[in-house]
Amino acid sequence: MSSYNRNLVLDTVRSYGVLSRVELAAMTGLTGATMSRIVRVLLDDGLLMETGKGESTGGKPRTLLRIDPTGRYAVGVQVSAASTTVVVTDLVGAVVRRQVLRQGSQREPATVIAATGASVEKVLASADVPRERVAGVGVAFPGLVDADTGTVLAQGGVPGWAGVPLADPLVRGLGLPVLVDNDATAAAIGERWVGSAATASSFGVVFVSDGIGSGLFLDGRPYRGAANQAGELAHVVVHPGGLGCFCGKRGCLNGYTAPHAVVLAARAHQEGHAGCALDLPPGSSSVRQDYDRLARAYAAGVSCALRLLDASAEALSVAMSNLVEMLDLELVVLAGGGFGRMERLHLDAVQAAVGARAEQATTRVLLSPIASDAAAVGAAALVLHREFGARMLGLMS
Repeated sequence: MSSYNRNLVLDTVRSYGVLSRVELAAMTGLTGATMSRIVRVLLDDGLLMETGKGESTGGKPRTLLRIDPTGRYAVGVQVSAASTTVVVTDLVGAVVRRQVLRQGSQREPATVIAATGASVEKVLASADVPRERVAGVGVAFPGLVDADTGTVLAQGGVPGWAGVPLADPLVRGLGLPVLVDNDATAAAIGERWVGSAATASSFGVVFVSDGIGSGLFLDGRPYRGAANQAGELAHVVVHPGGLGCFCGKRGCLNGYTAPHAVVLAARAHQEGHAGCALDLPPGSSSVRQDYDRLARAYAAGVSCALRLLDASAEALSVAMSNLVEMLDLELVVLAGGGFGRMERLHLDAVQAAVGARAEQATTRVLLSPIASDAAAVGAAALVLHREFGARMLGLMS
């Protein structure tokens, strides 16, 4: 039995939920005899399970099949600027254990990697899953990554990570396969595995955490670009001649929509206007806390909060409408925890902009069901997709 046929059957069941052998044969084009052999092996391997009988169509009721969630597990790691999230997921992507380390990419790489390895071991032990059922570890990193070698190519704004191999030291320490990818691309793979895009062929995920980026699936497979830089949404120009950006251009989306940029603009406004009701405390505080304060001010109708956050949503809607038009995406998903309480504002703005163009009328715009854990769950899905995902490899339309 070819691994392709095995993965094709498994991924079809994963994508559509509960199916009979007859339905699987019709959907995959495999013969009934071949399907019976494959299903028997997948049942023996603990990857599929029988789950009752379907309605009779005149003959013997058909036995239904679904994924056995306990058949395999994967570990997902999301590294952000200030923290590292580690999750263990089962075969259908459900989180069975989660831990957050209060250190991230702003620390020394060796320190972060060592702490991550220790946390993976701790979380696996607490999850009490058989080691032989752990398919591997996926790492989602906020920067340019060479997914083939597991090496960080660059991370904007935080020195010290360029050229750092992430995969190799974790492989040596854990004795498990390790895959590394950009956090937005990982979030897109997570949406494909367990989120809103199980059956979508071409879609984009807007991922907002410390910054803003996008992960793309085109024709059923992840698209990273010739130099692993596809999806650099932060540096799409939305206001020609506008605010300067560290990349050297002016008017980048990053300067209008990334939470840290919105908070910076709000603090500048507060300092320049006595009696401003934004209520941002003096001195340093976290971007997340300040952004939450802005959200509360927006809800209270504070004029400068309305202006800043409406401009943020408008800028994102321009970028995404152009991206949908250029790539003919069937779905856009907003993911990550960066928008906090303002995710609905940004969702509404993107839906309105996309829906206003007749050629984009069929494009759906949704909030991610896996939300702030999208990249961590997506990192685990990197591993599951590599082993079991025929669709991700573009092997099935």
